[in-house]
Amino acid sequence: MTDKPKNRFLVLYGSQTGQSQAIAEEIHDNAESQGLKSELHCLSLTDKKFTIEREHCVVFILSTTGDGEIPDTAQKFCRRLRKKTLPNTYLEHLNYALLGLGDSNYTNFCKCPKTLNGRLGELGAKKFYECGWADDAVGLEVVVEPWMESLWPAIRNHLGVKKPEVAMCNGVSGVENKLNQDRSNKVLDVRLTNGHISELDHNTCTSENMGCTEILSPVGASKTQAVEFETDRNGAASSKQGTSNTKTMLVENKTNEFFGSDGQLRKSGDRLDELPDLNAIQLEQCSNSVNATMPISRPNIDKSENSVHSTPATSTASTANAPALTTSIQSALIDNNALISQSASTDTRSAISTITSHGATLALDHTDTGIQHSDVTCDLPGSTGIQLPPSLVTSMPPLSTASLTLPALPPPYLEIEFQDGETLDIDTIPIHNDCKMPSAASDIAMATVVSATRLTRDDAIKTALDIELDITDTRVNYEAGDSFGVVCPNGGIEVQQLIKRLNFLDKADQPFLMSVTECTKKKNAHIPDFIPNPCTIRHAFRTCIDIRAAPKKAFLRTLVEYTEKQSEKRRLQELCSRQGTEDYAKYIRETGVTLLDILSAFPSCHPPLERLFELLPRLQPRPFSAASSPQLKPGKLHFVFNIVEIPKGEGRITDRRGVCTGWLDEITGCLQHSLINNCLGIALKNVSLVDKPKIQIPIFMRTSQHFRLPADLSIPIVMIGPGTGVAPFIGFLQHRLHLKQALTEGCELGPAWLFFGCRHKDRDYLYRQQLEEFRSSQVLSKLLVSFSRDSQPTLAPHYVQDNMKLHATELVQLITEQGAIVYVCGDAKNMARNVNDAFIDILNQEKGMTVEDARAYMMTLRLHKRYLEDVWT
Repeated sequence: MTDKPKNRFLVLYGSQTGQSQAIAEEIHDNAESQGLKSELHCLSLTDKKFTIEREHCVVFILSTTGDGEIPDTAQKFCRRLRKKTLPNTYLEHLNYALLGLGDSNYTNFCKCPKTLNGRLGELGAKKFYECGWADDAVGLEVVVEPWMESLWPAIRNHLGVKKPEVAMCNGVSGVENKLNQDRSNKVLDVRLTNGHISELDHNTCTSENMGCTEILSPVGASKTQAVEFETDRNGAASSKQGTSNTKTMLVENKTNEFFGSDGQLRKSGDRLDELPDLNAIQLEQCSNSVNATMPISRPNIDKSENSVHSTPATSTASTANAPALTTSIQSALIDNNALISQSASTDTRSAISTITSHGATLALDHTDTGIQHSDVTCDLPGSTGIQLPPSLVTSMPPLSTASLTLPALPPPYLEIEFQDGETLDIDTIPIHNDCKMPSAASDIAMATVVSATRLTRDDAIKTALDIELDITDTRVNYEAGDSFGVVCPNGGIEVQQLIKRLNFLDKADQPFLMSVTECTKKKNAHIPDFIPNPCTIRHAFRTCIDIRAAPKKAFLRTLVEYTEKQSEKRRLQELCSRQGTEDYAKYIRETGVTLLDILSAFPSCHPPLERLFELLPRLQPRPFSAASSPQLKPGKLHFVFNIVEIPKGEGRITDRRGVCTGWLDEITGCLQHSLINNCLGIALKNVSLVDKPKIQIPIFMRTSQHFRLPADLSIPIVMIGPGTGVAPFIGFLQHRLHLKQALTEGCELGPAWLFFGCRHKDRDYLYRQQLEEFRSSQVLSKLLVSFSRDSQPTLAPHYVQDNMKLHATELVQLITEQGAIVYVCGDAKNMARNVNDAFIDILNQEKGMTVEDARAYMMTLRLHKRYLEDVWT
């Protein structure tokens, strides 16, 4: 057997939706540039591609799915390591690093990777690098980026491999970095600040360690170009050597030609009187207001079209007849006609009109003026310029003048060739190219929509829709409390807008073939298996690719290469940089902007179709809880949901609806009827299904179905589910009703409590009639309801946790003395946490437990499957 090279390590991943796989692939792709040799495998290939007990250096990247459960692809591997017969020296030769992905909105945060970490230690394995626990609730990148950055020196130190003399960036040689030597095991961050080299010890790796990460010099730095990267149409990198005053690898900051050493505007060769190719641009993308005390710069705009000169902010400018900006500019819209929000004052609207009449927009002019977004300046007769606050498209110092450390540029690997004259029948294409759905326990089946019922009144804040499916002719089998997945498409209008923005309307329905580029530097490159080949652009964007996903930093880094205007290029660099982490979180992740929003905000960005297919994630199915029992309603499956409404603003260019809920509402519109009167008191009659089109949706049953009734019918159950969280409990109660009708004499059902909550008793009390019938028939022992927005006495319960505390004594007796099982369904971020905290308070109050003891008791309930959650974020 051939000896393994000294610099070799293994990268293993367990992924449910692809995030762990993407991180593992990035590590694998960048290993060579770090002087290392890596092998990449999915954990599902244990004993086929790798044998863990024979490995010496392994990096694990492992996700958590559901409530701390093991991803499907890691089930076999983890099951193998759980064998009790394995000795504690089984993995004594293994040294490892582990990165876990999870979501702290769920109680069992990173449970799967933490369990694996513990088990590896029990079997004798040793960590050569501390574990990282990335939290999707605050952004995975917060932990992932520094963890990956410091991983390289840790691996090299463990393997005894020296740092490479020449950095390789996707196969392109960089400049020799004389500052790459480890100094007393400190990790250096090499920066160029005001023309000088500075070294900051962050206990992380050197600047090039993220796979030849680029460092952009700050605005106003002296000439330090070492490598200027250029890309061809396919994004393949080439380089040309330039002069340099330093030996560190720097990428030329092309914004320098527009700014002097003080960061002020220097020159521009572009017209200010060009207007963006958009109907209107919202100033609310920048801010809801512009404060009069903000820094002001006063440029002089030369009358010639190609010359713009700035004057320092401290200089004096004529102010005759200048309108004063004394109030906030709120929700202003600027288009060719200078449309101004009516909420702004007369003086403010006048000022903006004056500015726009001179051909400049406020920071959002999408022409390339050469003005950095953070330094918006206009030369008006006797007026002062204004500087807008930071937003998706604008930044402020120190970020706007900082050196930037960029992530590695993902290597391109796909080619697309359109098939002229060919046609493609998309109706014959398998859903997602027959690629298995995440968490799928069954094949996809087409279920027929029988009815669609609005459960809320017209004046309710949210609209809840109950859909009934006929699954008679499918192989779908379920039990009360189970969840299933709905395979949904992106909105047709949104897809059309995206195709138009990409300038592919003429080829939207023309078949194309994908292939892997022969000269690609990406390891293990392959065509995405969820996209059919051949396919069409419309079909790919409509059914396969998630165009709503918040763009990742690697994706933004790629967009930089295809952005023409320097101001836009700089802002994209900031958003994907290490220094721009806060801006990325605030303006990308938290606002939920999409690819279309980004391309609209940066109109000079024109990415090739191939890059989008390489980097955009798969469109994920949406999970729903069954709101019915197959015993009471054979062949039928109900589910309920709120139709998600997403308003425009904060970078979102249009109002949107949830991808799945909006689609379901749209396709069932002709079937919908109202269960309760609308706000005018007019009852709506059911719609006849005669002559209505047959509507089918693709569904599949999900794995890890643990949210079920106990086999022993006498065990008490406590159900807590406000809003649409009541869904699985409707199935539970239908099942109990069926059992009650079938029970022989002497058999009784155990107590069943339901805590339900909503905003208004008369507007959004879901399944009210059914629940009251369950209560009257004794299928439901207690129905405890709270209304958070109705006028009611001060001591009346507003939320489910208030009702829990009002019935604390009886509730504790059910749990601690009668062995009740608690079921919680609904929002994980707020409701589930609040319910857990309420139980801790109740145990403290009723049993005298300390907070620590109460938490330990709750954890014991979870471990013994007596506290079960079906929650979502």
